[in-house]
Amino acid sequence: MRRSLSWTSTFAAALLLVAIATDGASQSFQGGLRGAVKDANSVIPGVMVTLVNEGTNVSRMTVSNERGEYVFAAVLPGTYTVRAVLQAFKTFERRGLTIGTQQFITVDLVMEVGTIEESISVTAAPPLVETSNASTGEVLQKKTLEALPALNRNAYMTAVVTVPTVIATGNPYFSRMEDQSNGSLLSLGGGPRRANNYLLDGVSYTDLTNRTSAFPSLEAIEEVKVQVHTYDAEMGRSGGGVFNTTGRSGSNTFHGSGFWQARPQDGAGLLFTYLAVSQRLGTVQGIQQMLGLPLSNNATGVQSHEMILELTYDMHIFQGVRFQPDFQYIFRPNAQSNIRNAAVLGFRARVEF
Repeated sequence: MRRSLSWTSTFAAALLLVAIATDGASQSFQGGLRGAVKDANSVIPGVMVTLVNEGTNVSRMTVSNERGEYVFAAVLPGTYTVRAVLQAFKTFERRGLTIGTQQFITVDLVMEVGTIEESISVTAAPPLVETSNASTGEVLQKKTLEALPALNRNAYMTAVVTVPTVIATGNPYFSRMEDQSNGSLLSLGGGPRRANNYLLDGVSYTDLTNRTSAFPSLEAIEEVKVQVHTYDAEMGRSGGGVFNTTGRSGSNTFHGSGFWQARPQDGAGLLFTYLAVSQRLGTVQGIQQMLGLPLSNNATGVQSHEMILELTYDMHIFQGVRFQPDFQYIFRPNAQSNIRNAAVLGFRARVEF
């Protein structure tokens, strides 16, 4: 009896581990493409169908089956060209086919009788309706993420102003790498604000309290699919929504970016000061210098004017503590031409209780 119970427990634990491993591997950010190859009368089997990534020139090939169907699974998000080739038919080519994060689209390829050297190119087509699965969502593409303001460079905050029923409940300005609490307080579709799932390239990086473990840099994101109400059972885990993020990969096009992070509570100042000495004092000092007498005002040369260029930056460290570096460049120190110009760097600290 004990041995039977032990074997039963071991078998149940093994099943649980397999289920957990399968569930962890099932979540995906990749899309897919499928359809049928046809002519004016019926479907065409045995057609060589090629899918080419326009950004990297990486290609995949498949052959349509006896029902004329072709399938490309696990397709990385991007823009593609699909090409169909068969003897006695014109080559069919469609460019600019965009496959987004977890987007599975159906495209039928219609071929015409002719030679392979002849081709049919389709560049402008009506918008595709995704009918291959029940998962829906709003895709925030790279251009959208770059164009719209993102508080603290948090890509998920962009969904607040673009996707209906996405509501921020925390303080969006309080988002730090070591504390994602406020940046993760998002309610999707009226669900709990701490019940969302965060995926990056198919891997969940949601912590035990349903916060994102990190905020990916906007430069590292290709697109984010915000799935509010309807998504496949493969997502699981959360009772709210899903932020399905695709990381940016390389391409054949050279590109770069830069940014300046604003600090609303900081301040910068530029000050120019001009100090003039009375002409009477300068005349007296000139006579004293000619007679070899000590100069008035404890000067070592005749005084006329002094100029100071000052640059300050008031840095807010945290509430009640400010730090201010101060740079000054002094022309004619002590209003004397016989003293070289001077540069001075100083620091000030202010603590309020």
